[in-house]
Amino acid sequence: MKKFLLSSVLVMLVVSAFAQQQCPIDFKRNNGNGGGFAGNITFTFASAPNPLLYVTTIVEIGTANVAVIAGNPTFKNNTVQYGFQSSNLGPAGNLLVNFFIDLDGDQVQDPGEVTYRCNLTPQGPLPVSLVKFNAATRGNGISLTWETATELNNQGFDVERRSANGQYEKIGFVASKAVGGSGFDYSYSFEDNSTQTKGVTYYRLRQVDLDGKGTFSEIRGVRTGKGLIVLSVYPNPSRGTTNVAIPSGIGSVDVSVDDFTGKSVQRFVGITSSNLQLNNLKPGIYMVRVTVRATGEVISEKIAVQ
Repeated sequence: MKKFLLSSVLVMLVVSAFAQQQCPIDFKRNNGNGGGFAGNITFTFASAPNPLLYVTTIVEIGTANVAVIAGNPTFKNNTVQYGFQSSNLGPAGNLLVNFFIDLDGDQVQDPGEVTYRCNLTPQGPLPVSLVKFNAATRGNGISLTWETATELNNQGFDVERRSANGQYEKIGFVASKAVGGSGFDYSYSFEDNSTQTKGVTYYRLRQVDLDGKGTFSEIRGVRTGKGLIVLSVYPNPSRGTTNVAIPSGIGSVDVSVDDFTGKSVQRFVGITSSNLQLNNLKPGIYMVRVTVRATGEVISEKIAVQ
């Protein structure tokens, strides 16, 4: 009797926890070129979904089209991808998705595994999830490397370098490794073997969708030689959140954000990351001062907050 009560309480707790889960915030589907396992659908959640989440059927609202899930789901960060046995869903439209909590992991809805329904409307292409982007000197050039967790409708990446006039210029393009621009876990690299000026060279990526629309990555800087270090602060002006690209190869730094009176409003000690985000800045003019611990160099950049 105690064992039965304990099991019942466990089921109630799990179901209660699942009931608090949000429905996916977006989805994208690829119907492939026929039946079998050619079709797939990827759901994106506001936070990582419960690993016990499982889809039984997907119904296209307003039609008789139904997709039956086939195979194991693939979880990556805040997304989960399923294959389905039929490829008759339309290219767009609202879906009714039937989830359930697969308590025993057998991918079969048993008694007590309650259905959880979500009505979904496509919100458009999902962004590419860029998990790493690094720049470092290699020989006489600069090596750029980056990784993606998920890609959907991704054509590839424009590689851009900041020129002497402060503008970014495209210096190359790296095509997506994902078949059809959609997939999981890819690594990329690009070598800039052009003559490097002394100082800091800054780079960014422009991820390009299949429809030509683009999204910019964070900026990465690399120090070459012993020239003057120049900070890259963006956006500038901002609306309260500003990024500071810290060049690689200079070691740890201390950062102070001072207001117009010279008072320090934010301080960061021993920073070694390549990007520092300044948040909650009130409207006004600030001076960002970066001190390189190894050399004592101080680099300053003025920022405006609207």
